[in-house]
Amino acid sequence: MAQTKTYILMIAIAIVSTAASSPLQLAPAPSPAPLLCGCDQCANGSVLPPKDARIRVAAIGDSITRGHPLKGDNLQFNYPCTLERLLGPSKYVVFNFGAGGNTLSHPSPPELNASKSFWNSSQFALAKQSSPDVVLIMLGTNDAVATIWDKVGDEYTSAYADLLNVFKSMTPVPSIYAMTSPPLYNGHFAGINQTVVNHVLPGKVAEVVTANKLPPAVPVFDGMGGVNLTHHEWFFGNGSYGCHPNMAGYSALAHIVYNNTKFPSHPIDN
Repeated sequence: MAQTKTYILMIAIAIVSTAASSPLQLAPAPSPAPLLCGCDQCANGSVLPPKDARIRVAAIGDSITRGHPLKGDNLQFNYPCTLERLLGPSKYVVFNFGAGGNTLSHPSPPELNASKSFWNSSQFALAKQSSPDVVLIMLGTNDAVATIWDKVGDEYTSAYADLLNVFKSMTPVPSIYAMTSPPLYNGHFAGINQTVVNHVLPGKVAEVVTANKLPPAVPVFDGMGGVNLTHHEWFFGNGSYGCHPNMAGYSALAHIVYNNTKFPSHPIDN
C-alpha cells in the first residue's frame, strides 16, 4: 500500500514539473465576425447581407444619418432604424450609410480634408454595392462649415448631380430622393455657417431636384423647425448642441421621410 502511494505521488510530481516547464497551449481566439451592415450603421469592416425579398433602402448622409451622438443600444433610435420599423422590417431593410463629418463636396481643393469627403468613405463604397431600390440623400451640413463653403459652395449642386449619376447608372435604377437637412439651431456649432444651412442649402437642394427631375425633396428642414426654428425640443441641449436631433427628433425625422417618400410596395402586398 505504501509503495502504491509513493508511486502515485511520483506521477503527480512529474505532471506538475512538466506543466511548469511547458508553456500553456491555448486555442487561438476566434476572429471577430464582421459586423452585418444594417440600420444602426454601415462602416468600414461591415458586410452587406445577401439580397433577399425585402426592398432595400440606402440612407446616404453624414453624422445626422449616422445618429450621432446616440451610442450603444440607443443607436436603434436613429432615423434609418426608426424608418425601417415604420416600413416593416420583414418587408424592407434600411441601410445606414451615414459617415460622420463627411461633405458632399469632392475631395478637392487639396487644402480640404479629403478623408472627410463622402466620396472617399467606406460607406460610399458599401452603398454602391448595396443594390438599393430606394436611395435617400441628406448631405450638406458639413459642406456649410465656413472654411469649406467659401471654397466649394459654388460646386455643391454639381457635386450633388455627380452623386445622383452614380445611382442613376445602376441597373435597375433605384428611386432617388433628395432630402433637405435639419435647421441649425446653434449658430456657433463646429464652425458651421448657420446662414448657409438655414437660408442657402434648402434652395440648393430645390435646384438639384428641378435640374435632375427628382421627386419633390423630402422636407426635413421645414418639418424640423425651418427658418423660425420652432422645434428646439427635438435637438440635443434644446438646440444648443447644434445640428443633431435627440431621440424624439430622430423619430420626427423618420416620420417626415416616411410621410413624404413613395416607397415601392412589397410584392406580397400587390
